[in-house]
Amino acid sequence: MAREDEEEEEERKGEEEEEEEEEEEEEEEEEGEERRRRRFAYLGHVISHDMTDDDDIIKQTTKLLVVGNTLQRKFSYCSREVKMELFRNHCYSIYCNSLWSQYKVATMNCLKVCHNDILKRLLGLPRWCSSSLAFARNGVNNLDVIRRHSVFSLRSKVELSANSIITSVRQSSAYVCGPIQQRWLGLLFVQNVG
Repeated sequence: MAREDEEEEEERKGEEEEEEEEEEEEEEEEEGEERRRRRFAYLGHVISHDMTDDDDIIKQTTKLLVVGNTLQRKFSYCSREVKMELFRNHCYSIYCNSLWSQYKVATMNCLKVCHNDILKRLLGLPRWCSSSLAFARNGVNNLDVIRRHSVFSLRSKVELSANSIITSVRQSSAYVCGPIQQRWLGLLFVQNVG
């Protein structure tokens, strides 16, 4: 009799655990669906409800991974020069990166690691080898340099534009003191500490 009670108790606990797991899965699905509803794409750029750029950076990281895997798979037997030209053509264009101003450092680090790993895999280098050295020896730009070029290009176009709408935006306090201008200045200029 005691054995049957123990078995029933174990069976009841198992059923309760299964119900809890199902509830947790349903909650996770609802959260994921809610997150998808609170963001949308406009001209290829993901805009989230909280006005951060993390979703767009994740999207670009995914695209970069797909491109990197394709390059490695299809062009693994090409010369180093050909691989570097392919890297420049396919991994330099990261859409809207000059507009990113509010994001988590961890999200940007994922993109940097992805960019570094693609170059190392193309060259057949181990993952632990120096990324900076790989970029320098092969004459290609790392993600920070690519972003700096993009920001400089966009900022120059905005600053030199004669368009009346762009001029009025450029002269507004939202542009001068806004987060995107602060991010641009942080990327373009080294700030002396001390």
